[in-house]
Amino acid sequence: MTKMLKRASTSSLARRLKRLWPQVPLGLFLFFVGTINVLTGIQSQAFSPAFQILTRVTPLSELSQEVSLGILGSGVQALLGTGLLLTGIGLLWRLRSAWAFSLLLLVIAIVLDLFNQRDLYGALLSGTALAALIIWEKRFSRRSLLGGYLISLISLLAVFAYGVLGSLLLGGSFHPAIRDLYTALYFTVVTLSTVGSNIYPGSSEAQFFMVTLILGGISIFTTTIVTTLGPLLSNQIRPILARKNAKKDSGDQVILVGSSPFAESLIHELTRLGIVFTQVVAPSQAPPSSERPLVQGDAGDEDVLKQAGISSATAVVILGGNTADKVAVAQSVKRLNPGARLVVVVDSAEAPAQFGPVHADLIFSPEVVAARTLVNLLTRASVSKELRDIIRPND
Repeated sequence: MTKMLKRASTSSLARRLKRLWPQVPLGLFLFFVGTINVLTGIQSQAFSPAFQILTRVTPLSELSQEVSLGILGSGVQALLGTGLLLTGIGLLWRLRSAWAFSLLLLVIAIVLDLFNQRDLYGALLSGTALAALIIWEKRFSRRSLLGGYLISLISLLAVFAYGVLGSLLLGGSFHPAIRDLYTALYFTVVTLSTVGSNIYPGSSEAQFFMVTLILGGISIFTTTIVTTLGPLLSNQIRPILARKNAKKDSGDQVILVGSSPFAESLIHELTRLGIVFTQVVAPSQAPPSSERPLVQGDAGDEDVLKQAGISSATAVVILGGNTADKVAVAQSVKRLNPGARLVVVVDSAEAPAQFGPVHADLIFSPEVVAARTLVNLLTRASVSKELRDIIRPND
């Protein structure tokens, strides 16, 4: 008994650690990449004139083009690093919006690092983070309107800050020249809106700045629309689809965990009675029929149970796996939906006392029930009314 509980506890700990993968390592890694970018930006030699600007020692109009480009490049790198820090925090909660903005910021960081050939190490770090996010894209599926709005707002403010700062620093390269904050803000707004203005770039640096501002603005606006309006539209459409499927989704909803010959018989009876069910099987198990509602994955993972609809399930039947696996799944079910009726199907070698800690509503052994029914038939030849359609004694 004690050994079995230790195995169940170890399995539960392993599942909890598994649930932290990969969002926690990726979030921390992105936080590290962002910190590197921030420190590289603010420690750059070109960043020192920025402190003179803040103390009003040197006006923007008197800065040389070389100094202006240095400040702009260092400022952009620090700004990108700050954005990666924020999105890295969002990845810890598996936010879809944080994942989308992380991709965008990493692509921009890689382009800037490759453009500045002295920072190939930063490009390698950003590329590694980008590849990891693409590989584990499905893990970042949690949608939060508040998180999406916050990250979108910060990104929009960042692109506006980039546009205004770049316009002021490169103001002498435009015709007419940009000399004040209001003109820089006007230029940034009309450039991002792509409506055009009477201010034109007069140098290759100014042209490159406009291209990056337009591309960055369009990318951030598009990502903002997808991450914020997408969930809103989904919430509006979901009730319409739910009404169409109200009859199908009404009544009892059962989750079957595992696959076995007994499970097939149980599925047949549920189908005959019109009870809605979803079967959860291990990825290595191929379902006999592709038409039935099916979720493939580790049932001990709470995300898999949520995908199967554990929040609305009225009953959960655990069929497959060893005793430790069944105990772990039962504990997850009780955490996610304590009101669901929990049935654990055991074989003749498993003692019901082993499942005491999970407080199952029913411990059921088909082999024992079948054996006792057969003994009853042998000794009394009596069959209950509910079993007469499947057991026919020879009268």
